[in-house]
Amino acid sequence: MGYFMQSLFYVFLATSALLIGGCTSFVAPDFAARTSTSSQPDRPAQRRVTFEKFASNVSAANANEVMCRQVGPIKTPGGGSFAEYLHSIFVQEFSLAASDTEGPPVMLTGSIITFDHGSIGWWKIGVDFKSSNGNEASIETLYRFHSNWYGNKACELTANALLPAARSLVTRALESPGFVKLTQ
Repeated sequence: MGYFMQSLFYVFLATSALLIGGCTSFVAPDFAARTSTSSQPDRPAQRRVTFEKFASNVSAANANEVMCRQVGPIKTPGGGSFAEYLHSIFVQEFSLAASDTEGPPVMLTGSIITFDHGSIGWWKIGVDFKSSNGNEASIETLYRFHSNWYGNKACELTANALLPAARSLVTRALESPGFVKLTQ
């Protein structure tokens, strides 16, 4: 009888720990456009840019959360998909970047081709863009950041690194000669 009660006690402790501990979720930072994007002096002239919603065949990009180390999900701040999150970052950055241009806008469509993370310290994001002017370009970034061995801290750092990873993608786009052709 003592062994049975001891076993029952350990089962109770394990169940209680799971129920009390619960599942943590980690939310990526909300986005605010940088004012420095529009002040890059050596960028070629571009037209105003509008973006259609980003499409994706990558299931993680269409989701509104991705699991991190079985600790808990990383979520977008507004509850939308990661494709919507990336789309809104490009829209806001480029509305600032081309706010002083004239002429009809150029329409860009984006298709997310890569959206992956490693809680050991990286985000990899890639987007294929097509322009209403007939040009196409692929932009990809591998953003590395310092992580942690502890699961909760690593997932928190991974969630917090999504915004700088997305900004890295925008910066690569602005610096890419192929992308600049899309906006002229």
